[in-house]
Amino acid sequence: MRASQLFSGERVIICPESGRQAMVEIDTKHAAITSLFGQTDLRLENCARWPIKQDCGQECLLQFDVAPAECLVRSVLEKWYRDKSCAFCERPFAEISLVDHKPALLNAGRRDG
Repeated sequence: MRASQLFSGERVIICPESGRQAMVEIDTKHAAITSLFGQTDLRLENCARWPIKQDCGQECLLQFDVAPAECLVRSVLEKWYRDKSCAFCERPFAEISLVDHKPALLNAGRRDG
């Protein structure tokens, strides 16, 4: 799989500095170019903690070696929706599709939102 496809998309990581979740994006162009020369070099293009923490060491990138697909926002959402049913159509969630309607849930008070 090409590096640009493998590392594209927003991801949720645990920031090593804060210990909290943060949304990041990999610089896919840089990853693709460096992969042509053997070793793929990862660096962040965007992070929810920037610009304040823009000069961090980007140690969070080590998480992509362990489970790159599990960090994708889409994967996180699919795990969360698993074993739940849509409040709109009442069908259990399977794979979340971009062409289908957005998943609808009710809160504890049985209201949407």
